[in-house]
Amino acid sequence: MATSSPSRHLVDGELLAAMEPLHHIFSTLSEETLPQFRAFPAPPPASEEEKSRVDVSTHQVPGFRGAPDVEVHVYRAKTVDGRLPCVVQIHGGGFVLGSALNDDASHTMYAAELRCCVVAVEYRRAPETQYPGALHDCFAAVKWVMTNAEHLQIDPACVGVTGDSAGGGLAAAVSLMARDLKRDGAEDALPHPLRFQHLIYPCLDDRTCTREVAPVHGEFIWTQKHNTFAWRAYLGTAAGAESVDKLAAPARATNDELQGLPPTFISTGNLDLFFEEDVD
Repeated sequence: MATSSPSRHLVDGELLAAMEPLHHIFSTLSEETLPQFRAFPAPPPASEEEKSRVDVSTHQVPGFRGAPDVEVHVYRAKTVDGRLPCVVQIHGGGFVLGSALNDDASHTMYAAELRCCVVAVEYRRAPETQYPGALHDCFAAVKWVMTNAEHLQIDPACVGVTGDSAGGGLAAAVSLMARDLKRDGAEDALPHPLRFQHLIYPCLDDRTCTREVAPVHGEFIWTQKHNTFAWRAYLGTAAGAESVDKLAAPARATNDELQGLPPTFISTGNLDLFFEEDVD
């Protein structure tokens, strides 16, 4: 990593040793190397001791409006009577990488420690499936959760969405889509409003690819180059076009279009490429 780095000195010293090799590896991400990245070993799953605290099951749920079925993984805290709150978790990976099972350990921990149900979505990834495929998969998962609340033993009126990076953007889009379908009286609208959305350094705005950002934002790991590749893969066209819909890039929503959404918490990092779009 260059010694003239504008933000290296802002990174906690204990993180540098792990960050620098990751930065080098990610510098090679492209359409040609995507299969190699997808073949990387997944992080370790939850330990047997941790797994003993939750019930885990996998389901194929109906896709949105005739789309293919969607795989979801359900983590439910054991020894809890009554209907639990539920969070639908949408993994990150720039729309092109990642799997719900990459976060198996954290899903297990959250379900056990928070005494809730976590439902993780295996949405279709780009470039093989472009917008709105992933969004529709995530919405279908939320709809299935609410309509199967009795079987899952969850409270259908206490369901929220969360996601990190691209998953955060998809979670935001699910909230917008849910609001719009309910407003329009669509038959396939959610039976209950979402209770909350937790967006973790969410990828919200394709226009970040086409504007200048502060040098300290996006220098490491997920850079402007990677973002441009990912958005093109997801949209099927270059980022920044006037025609990009708010359900593809939620930051495109106007102030009026942000009304009627669930309570929202957005977290981001000071050095993250998405800092400006998340704060704005």
